[in-house]
Amino acid sequence: MSHRTIFFGGPPARRPVTRLAPLLVAFALVLVVGACSKSANSSSPQSGASTSATTPSTSTSASPATGNGIPTYDVFVKNFTYHGMPKTVPANTPVLVSFTNKESFAIQHEFVVLKLTGGKTAEDVIKDAKKKGPDGEDDWIHVADSGDPLDTGATAVVTMDLAPGKYVATCWQTGKAGGGSGPPHVAIGMIAQFTATASATAANTQPLPNYDTYVKNFTYHGVPKTVPANAPFLFTFTNKESFDITHEFVVLKLPPGKSAQDVVADAKKKGPKGEDDWIHVGDSGDIDTGSSVTIPMDLPPGNYVATCWQTGKAGGGSGPPHVTIGMIAPFTASAGATAPSSAEPASYQVSVKNFTYHGMPSTVAANTPLLVSFTNDESFAIQHEFVVLKLTGGKTVQDVIADAKKKGPDAEDDWIHVADSGDPLDTGSSTVVRMDLPPGKYVATCWQTGKAGDGSGPPHVAIGMIKAFTAS
Repeated sequence: MSHRTIFFGGPPARRPVTRLAPLLVAFALVLVVGACSKSANSSSPQSGASTSATTPSTSTSASPATGNGIPTYDVFVKNFTYHGMPKTVPANTPVLVSFTNKESFAIQHEFVVLKLTGGKTAEDVIKDAKKKGPDGEDDWIHVADSGDPLDTGATAVVTMDLAPGKYVATCWQTGKAGGGSGPPHVAIGMIAQFTATASATAANTQPLPNYDTYVKNFTYHGVPKTVPANAPFLFTFTNKESFDITHEFVVLKLPPGKSAQDVVADAKKKGPKGEDDWIHVGDSGDIDTGSSVTIPMDLPPGNYVATCWQTGKAGGGSGPPHVTIGMIAPFTASAGATAPSSAEPASYQVSVKNFTYHGMPSTVAANTPLLVSFTNDESFAIQHEFVVLKLTGGKTVQDVIADAKKKGPDAEDDWIHVADSGDPLDTGSSTVVRMDLPPGKYVATCWQTGKAGDGSGPPHVAIGMIKAFTAS
């Protein structure tokens, strides 16, 4: 099955056009294209990776902070050493890490969290990195990742939901101070071991500021004129067009002297390729009509624009980038901006056991952010997922099941996706899915085809791994 990548920040680059796991979503996995040493690790267990927003930052705090009802820690790297990472974090609870590259020279770093099993320690990871170089990263279970390597001065926000156990934060980049390449940074000390435990004391938490934005008639609505600088906040973006079309919410930083009109003029001249001329600091991925995504950001003072570079037309076909026909909204990040108040989102603990979802309510609040902490609780080795589809036109659970039985995993593409847990989760792994759903009927589904004892079979949705619920 295809999973859409949510792309944030980093050097300007076109994103892969695949299906979004709307954070929905969003706190779904954030993987970006770049000079990162690691592979995609699509087969690695995902035990809580979620979003990552890469932005330049001048924040200096390194102590536990507050998040959107989530324990939040400010972590940074200086002199190839992690600072601010606690020795323990709460287990089975969403945790935010705001990670900043604070080196005094130009170099790229990252924040990759590995789970230690079988009595392994940080020293075992270091030995492996020294022996195999960056290829050693693939020997370990990945549970969170900051995404694109961060340049000096940049920040990424990572969300985790970890099972009890021992973990290490690591960096597998190979750049050297002054240029050139060397051993992975984890091999020279850029590693921090910590434990997730139910008895850990969480930092006091408060909701992150959240701005509800949407698009209708190729126009952004709800984008504020100012947002807080050097402080985490959220944009929740919904595609509210009355017809089928794909939009996006791509945030660009404007260099001194440039304006929204310069972006529009560039897009008119170069088409969608003009996007690569600008500094990206946030990106929703592709959002179909009726879908939402929540994008975490942390911006330094400056001028920005929200833009859409999709080229679809109402009724089908292709046209100019939407940014050229009005889908652009300028705003400023300022230290003096007043943030909106925000309530802590409702949170649901959902698991799968014996190919059955447990804990998903029959009704959730519509047009309101909510979190689903999803865990694969099977007693045997198998991969599962949490894919939310919107039911329209009188369709029912039985229609989804019948389609899955007829077409197999290809049938997934027949339905409207509004949320997705991202990479399939191995047994014992967890992830956090954020949703903001319009009123309607939905189903949580799994389209993986693995069988107990290995091998492949029908999609799990066809054998009962489906749960209907309503947003109202």
